[in-house]
Amino acid sequence: MANLKRTAGHSLHKSIALLLALCTLMLAAPVSLAASVGTTASAVKESTAMSFGKINANTIVFTTDTPPASGGVNITAGTWVMLVSNDTYTAGGAEYGCIWYNNTRYNILWSSVDVQTAANLETYVTGTLWRTSEYPSLKPEMNLKRDVRVYALQLALRTLGYYSDALDGSYGDQTIKGVRAFQRAYKLDVDGYAGPYTQKVLYPLAISAFSSSGSTSGTQTGSLKTKVSINLRKSYSTKSARLAVVPASNTLPYYKTVTTGGVVWYFVTYNNINGWLMGTYVNADGTGGGSGGSGSETVMGTVKANTNTVVRKAPNGSRTGYLLSKNSSASLLAAPVSAGGYNWYQVKLANGVKGYVRGDCVTANYDAGGGLTPSTAKTYIKVGSAGLSIFTTEEAPTSGTGTMVAANTVLQLVSTETYTKNNVQYCSLYYNNTRYNAKYSDVSAIIMDNAALTTYITGTIWPSGFTMAGTLKEELNLQGSVYVHSLQYALSLMGYYTGALDGNFGGATTTAVRNFQKAVKTKVDGSVGPETSALLYPKAITLVNGGSNGGGGGGTTVTDFGTFTKIKKAGWTFGDAGGDLFPKSATATVLDVQTGKVFRIKRWSGQYHADCVPLTEADTKIMADIIGFPYTSSRPTSAQLKQIIADDGTHYIWPDFAGSWTTLTWSRGAWDYRPALVNVNGTVYCVSVYGWPHGYSDVKNFNPSPSVTNYYGMMCLHFVGSWGHGTGAVSNNHQASINTAYSYAKSQWPSLVD
Repeated sequence: MANLKRTAGHSLHKSIALLLALCTLMLAAPVSLAASVGTTASAVKESTAMSFGKINANTIVFTTDTPPASGGVNITAGTWVMLVSNDTYTAGGAEYGCIWYNNTRYNILWSSVDVQTAANLETYVTGTLWRTSEYPSLKPEMNLKRDVRVYALQLALRTLGYYSDALDGSYGDQTIKGVRAFQRAYKLDVDGYAGPYTQKVLYPLAISAFSSSGSTSGTQTGSLKTKVSINLRKSYSTKSARLAVVPASNTLPYYKTVTTGGVVWYFVTYNNINGWLMGTYVNADGTGGGSGGSGSETVMGTVKANTNTVVRKAPNGSRTGYLLSKNSSASLLAAPVSAGGYNWYQVKLANGVKGYVRGDCVTANYDAGGGLTPSTAKTYIKVGSAGLSIFTTEEAPTSGTGTMVAANTVLQLVSTETYTKNNVQYCSLYYNNTRYNAKYSDVSAIIMDNAALTTYITGTIWPSGFTMAGTLKEELNLQGSVYVHSLQYALSLMGYYTGALDGNFGGATTTAVRNFQKAVKTKVDGSVGPETSALLYPKAITLVNGGSNGGGGGGTTVTDFGTFTKIKKAGWTFGDAGGDLFPKSATATVLDVQTGKVFRIKRWSGQYHADCVPLTEADTKIMADIIGFPYTSSRPTSAQLKQIIADDGTHYIWPDFAGSWTTLTWSRGAWDYRPALVNVNGTVYCVSVYGWPHGYSDVKNFNPSPSVTNYYGMMCLHFVGSWGHGTGAVSNNHQASINTAYSYAKSQWPSLVD
């Protein structure tokens, strides 16, 4: 975010103004519109919509239907409370309502409560609760329920991207998780307690994020001029829906701004359509048009943080006091320099602060094709009937058309990122094993989705086999080749290749080819010519059409993952605790989608999702390998075991791979929502794994025991519609992870996916 001494660790999901606007319908009703629903307090049912009230005079609240002759609980004027409902009840000729106060449901004379609007709530949260000089400790042990302070905490966490559940004012599992995530991001004690220190870090960030949303849309803030034709977006994100295209050199007033990911977005009205323009492609009043800022320095490109990254005054020097938050960008001012064993980039933050960031913590994107970093996920284009002009220069040549690529040629993009030169957007791609550049406007409409790519491979390349590609082998240093991609796909179906489908013919592809050649008893040379392709591709075609891998049964076999006949995105069954999917005490095999690595598990228990443990110590080690941590076979000491039991996985977990017992070494973020496939007796389910060891005391006597597996706790396996621990709620993040696994399965084994 702009002007933050410590920028938010996640992108701003929605501005507070939008969040609070959602509450307007339930908060704006005046007291006179309250509806009496009966003659006793029990007639007032708790509403799922959260409403707030402010006590307008010193009064008492009570648990009886009418005020007691003596006793009751005193509440002072000005106290904010959450309402059980906007409904009321009538008793003895007076109207009463129900509120939450000190975690307890009470009744109150309704005239003593002023129901608050969204605007009043916004002012109270941002102007009082987030700015108080003394922050109260908020802890799970306090059993806080329907508490306006917890509501303010949840809203701050959601504003910064650490919480996505209901703003219900109750300190439950999801709130604990959000606090922990924030604490991890800002190097605080990760205990899930919102103590004074955590709040002192959290609320200023939330205030700054709120401030960046600017004024209401009714008042002009400034004006801008588009540098190129630019998409008008529904929200301030390149992933948001496109509403229109604003031509270059168009001058518009803007009404508010939001800074996210280091880029300023502008809210405008174009042709009577309201939407957002990305600041990178506009010149606005005094803003310089985005994250690059203004001034005399030369901006070479951008850097994007892979994690929350300290900005230093000099290479390997002292801290500036600022962070470049994860997934945020800054302007790149100079070529990297070496110091302290690392490369360092000089950068300029969105708020104008300059400094240096460590090269291993960021990805540099230069304002030229040669600086684009290859994307992990590979994207292809299929050239249209007019052909495609490509060139090795950074910009399109001033004369001639460059190199023309023939129609129907399929090429891999170097990156889904683009670069801009002289107001023209370009991209980079591979052609004949060489990196070229092209105008993005010539490419954007011919990008292939996964389904189109799979159809092209299985319907065109494989049937044509050797005749399309010539001999494929490592010595040719093939890079970004759709033919190599199709080869890797075929080998992966048969279990010989488990690496990335990247189109690069490296050592892993050679090894996979050699293993296939050994299995089919042909010449073993690691290259794919007429003889090998004639044996390989017909088998691959049979597999994607639902045939078997030589073993019968109509399924396929992936090395280590086992044989399977169908793939499902199945819903969790609460009646039998998922027993029809993955029975308790059953074993299964997990394929991690991101790495292709396989490990085995055994189900322990779980009512709302499957609680599991690794089957052996070897499987625990593979889990370590998946997230790139070194593994040690040592066991916790008796003192450490006591800490594991007392702490239950908040700080102290095992395996303790890095040997630093006082820090979180398992890399919890890497295991929070892990897309995976699980093979249960030949049926594969798309799941999401929460792999952080927790709940040791529950599984310590399970077979296999933690002392055998060297994994002191359990992991969670989430299916479609399953719930978190005790929350009674579905996690959107887990569901998104399941969808990722499902997309992967469709790209790999389309004929087996339900």
